[in-house]
Amino acid sequence: MAFQRRKTGDLTLNLLERSLSRLSSFSLEDRSVETLDQINGPYGLSLLYAPPLPLLELIFVHGLRGDSRKTWSKTKDPLSFWPKEWLPRDPEFKNVRIYSFGYNSDWWEREKSVLSLHDFGNYLLSEMMNSPDIKKDGDTPVIFIGHSMGGLVIKQTYILATRDPSARPMADRVRAMVFLATPHRGADVATTLSNVLKASLSHGEKPFVTDLKKNSIAITSINDEFRHHSQKLELLSFYETLKTNIGLSSTIIVSKDSAILGFHNERAVLLNATHRTICKFDSPLDPNYISLRNALSTLTRTIMQQVMATKRDQRRAERLELQEYLGVSEIPDDDLGTFEAVKLRGSCEWFTWKDQFQEWRDYQPGSLPYFWLNGPQATGKSVIAAHVIQDLQAINLDCSYFFFKHNDKTKTSLSGCLRSLAYQMALTDLRVLRRLLALKEESVKWDRNNENSIWRKLFLRGIFEVSLDRPHFWVIDGMDESTSSVNIMSLLHNDFNGFPMRVFMTSRPTSDMVRAVSHLKSKIYIHQMTVEDTQSDIQLYLQSYIKELPLADDISRRRVAETVMDKSGGSFLWVVLVLEELRSAFSQTNIQDILNDVPEGMDPLYKRALGLMSQTNRGKHVIKAILAWTVCAIRPLTLEELKTALQLDLGESVLALDDFISSNCWQFVQVDIGGKVSLIHETARAFLLRETLESEFAVNKDNAHSRITDICLQYLCSDEMKPPRSQKLLHVHRTKVWKRSAMAKYACTYFGQHLRRSRAEDNHRFLALCKFLSGNVSSWIEHIASAGNLQYLVQMAQDMKGFTQARARHFSPLGTHVKLVETWASDLVRLVSQFGKHLTESPGVIFWLIPPFCPPMSAIGSQSESASSQGIVVKGLSSLDWSDRISCIQFRDFQTRAVACTTSTFAVGLSDKSINTYSRCTCQQVQSLKCSQPAKLMVYSSSERLLACSSLHFLTLFNLNTSEQVWQVRLPHECIALVFADQDIKLWIVTKDGTLSSFSVADGSRLTTILLINPSDKDTALPFRRVFTAAAISLEMNMVAAVQRGRSIGVYDITEGVFLGACEREQEETEFQREDAALIWIREFLFSPDPDANSLAAIYHDGHLVLFDPCEMSPKITIQANAQILACSPNGNFLATGNDTGTIQLFEFETLTLIYKIVASDHSIRSLAFSSDGLRFVDIRGSQCNVW
Repeated sequence: MAFQRRKTGDLTLNLLERSLSRLSSFSLEDRSVETLDQINGPYGLSLLYAPPLPLLELIFVHGLRGDSRKTWSKTKDPLSFWPKEWLPRDPEFKNVRIYSFGYNSDWWEREKSVLSLHDFGNYLLSEMMNSPDIKKDGDTPVIFIGHSMGGLVIKQTYILATRDPSARPMADRVRAMVFLATPHRGADVATTLSNVLKASLSHGEKPFVTDLKKNSIAITSINDEFRHHSQKLELLSFYETLKTNIGLSSTIIVSKDSAILGFHNERAVLLNATHRTICKFDSPLDPNYISLRNALSTLTRTIMQQVMATKRDQRRAERLELQEYLGVSEIPDDDLGTFEAVKLRGSCEWFTWKDQFQEWRDYQPGSLPYFWLNGPQATGKSVIAAHVIQDLQAINLDCSYFFFKHNDKTKTSLSGCLRSLAYQMALTDLRVLRRLLALKEESVKWDRNNENSIWRKLFLRGIFEVSLDRPHFWVIDGMDESTSSVNIMSLLHNDFNGFPMRVFMTSRPTSDMVRAVSHLKSKIYIHQMTVEDTQSDIQLYLQSYIKELPLADDISRRRVAETVMDKSGGSFLWVVLVLEELRSAFSQTNIQDILNDVPEGMDPLYKRALGLMSQTNRGKHVIKAILAWTVCAIRPLTLEELKTALQLDLGESVLALDDFISSNCWQFVQVDIGGKVSLIHETARAFLLRETLESEFAVNKDNAHSRITDICLQYLCSDEMKPPRSQKLLHVHRTKVWKRSAMAKYACTYFGQHLRRSRAEDNHRFLALCKFLSGNVSSWIEHIASAGNLQYLVQMAQDMKGFTQARARHFSPLGTHVKLVETWASDLVRLVSQFGKHLTESPGVIFWLIPPFCPPMSAIGSQSESASSQGIVVKGLSSLDWSDRISCIQFRDFQTRAVACTTSTFAVGLSDKSINTYSRCTCQQVQSLKCSQPAKLMVYSSSERLLACSSLHFLTLFNLNTSEQVWQVRLPHECIALVFADQDIKLWIVTKDGTLSSFSVADGSRLTTILLINPSDKDTALPFRRVFTAAAISLEMNMVAAVQRGRSIGVYDITEGVFLGACEREQEETEFQREDAALIWIREFLFSPDPDANSLAAIYHDGHLVLFDPCEMSPKITIQANAQILACSPNGNFLATGNDTGTIQLFEFETLTLIYKIVASDHSIRSLAFSSDGLRFVDIRGSQCNVW
């Protein structure tokens, strides 16, 4: 009958403690006003808790000068009354009816009393015989709990019941007694108290106090008779071990000898408590409460199992009769067990700790009866529903539940759900069971497949007529998977005749559900799940299962876990499926494929969604457009942006777009709280873009990007984006800017990225681009500059280049229009570097101030003629076109020492011990870092988040996100090579003493140290080891190259430092013996980043550039380059050299063919560095830095 899974131990008590703590936090105004009797505790037998299915009676009896409430409460807070507030919330006492008995035992009253233990026992027996609840269930066992004198009272009650034939059945129902510090043999303090009362002129005698004296006639009589009748009882005696303060002294009130009967059927247990605190506790986590609670739990469970055994046949007959009447065969505990099995301990707690949920669960005055949890599919709603069920059961609340399942026909109808809930309620509550069986006896007919019939006859005219003392909870999961035409929310809208009902529901936010919820707005809590909601649960799941993956080490597992977390998008199903596939991964490439592909288990989910969408009769063209825009948008569009885009795209305005999406596209598209439109998960994008997908809603990537590009260009060429005709009309222009449609921001920022992905063979798009560049382009530049991120101008330049290159495969790369696009692609980059600061500060300068300062042959400069008519003319420009140098940064009083470059920034180390970083787009300073010494080498991490630099004595790591130093270590020798490795986990360095070392990026600890030994050192008679002057590290080839003064380049294995050989140019051995040998020493060298190239380039002091094969140790090409500095593009295609005259040469790496030469009569070049994309390089010379 008690079918719910029991939860005992610390977890249950912790949940109880949390629940009580929250209830205690409610203001006193929110609680009902209590009467004097309620505060002090009433006389007689008071019902504290009536379970729906009572199987046992538990009666608490207080002691001397106690009462039915105060004795069991540590404080005046009603929630400290543990028999009423704690036990009913404990699942172990789910079927236990609880009472508290009160009687006048106040020895301090002035009036004389005639009451004795015999009177109190007779009073309790009379209350039990007359109790309607105890009489109604005439066979439920009884357990007494007595504190102090209360233990003697319950013994007296039992003895009196055994004497009276009419009360004998009641005596037979008594199965156990629990004594808390009961003076079975009396107490010395009672004698003292009796003498005090006799000596007092203002207080009358109290016979019940006299009865408590040691070996009194009453106690002796009770013990003698109780011994003969207690053989069948289970006895449990707790005794005090701490002294009780009485005035200025303290003593043990009831000694251990007196507190223990010494019977064979008695168990004695100590509690670390005084006489007063042995029956009242601080919280459910109080060790004394735990000891008492566990003992009671064991006692009640044993007795109830015996009761259930005797009633098994009766209950089984009732259950079968009910199953036949309701057409139900079982409860859905298998569904619950499925979700409980995948739920990890500690997960989902974020939800049950929400204030809204706890208000709903705790049945606070004014709280709402319904709760709707909604969210996208595969986000773990069913697991949360299972957790809610566990939470309710853990604090002993009556709960029935149902899980809808679209792939199980028996679990898709609302009628089946209602019949299951009715069946569970009957199993939980005996009153509901009797009511339903009464309906059967009355031959009440109803249609099993008609929801309205079931609701009206089974619930409104049946179950809801039962009077309950506390609410019954329903948990219904996946309501959107019901195939019934009737929504349960339409039924819940009706009155329950005062029946205390709480309903928790989960579903996706479909249009039907949203409409149904709208009718319950004044009665329902709503929580829409977000990605942030489930992050902690997904993290917990990853931590539990990531160790099972076949990865090399914990670092690799952590990185994969981080990637899964980033890609999860709040989808639990995706995480589960991906981890399952990763368990069988066989290589790093396979792991990446798994992370990027759609897991097989997601396909059925998405195909079912497409099937539902295909059943839509109207608006399919709108659905297709929404999917195309959402799938291919560079970033999530807002509702207003999408609405405007659809209006331009379809030529019609979609009314209530958010409602349309939730009604027709919810399977793939969602609108978050902030009004952003996005896919429910990244796998939905991959699924809809799949070329093999056969569906009318499949998205063709090329067509979608082309269409979006056309719409964006259509908007950019519209009157809304026209620039002002004169400065006098600038105020009118600004007004127009403020009134631009929501599409402006997206179209201006991202149309270039769509352009690059569009079909280049469609010439109309190219002509539209040219129209835009000939017209509204300056207004577009102003918009981008107003947003403050000029990177989009550079991005647009790259996108236009990519588009024209793709177009060249279909059309001639020559012509006026092509030249226009190429010129603007070049101008946008120059515009940012030359005028970036001015554009950011005042975007309007693009209209009249900037064009006159640009070269006449540039696209922007050609506008200077129209600009000059506004009053500005610039004469004497030195060049008709842009120079190769994009920017020059002067440092005046400081010399440059080192340079490093990445995709978005570059860093320059200066002689004043500072490192300045600059935006690669605008060449404006971003931050300044301080070092202990001037930097000599610098390198960015692949994530661009870290910057490592070496100086004469130190190796330092900076976090560029925080501009803070992460760590610094002192080096015994100067570093000559530096590189990040293992996905930025390690730093490899080579120092001048020939030591190859690796350091942990996390804390700067040295991980490995390898000494590079050239066999030639063993053959020399020199008393010292030659100093290493240069080194290079190739992680791709697993090699280190290093050179000592006067030696050839030595190549070593990076793992163990094994010498592999020497790279020597022709006649190098004889050349080193010449008098001018210093001229042919090696200055600098580097490996090609392309491992397939298998190349090592070296610069000699005599200016020769030599290309070696480091595997064969042989030269491939030698040229006279007159160079001293080397740098290589990240892709290995280009090699840049610099010399002391300021000349820069660009070579093709593999052939050493000269591609370009920059002659500048400036300072000697100190260092060169390429950007990560290879499109720019930076040099430092003297006190300046140049960007090319």
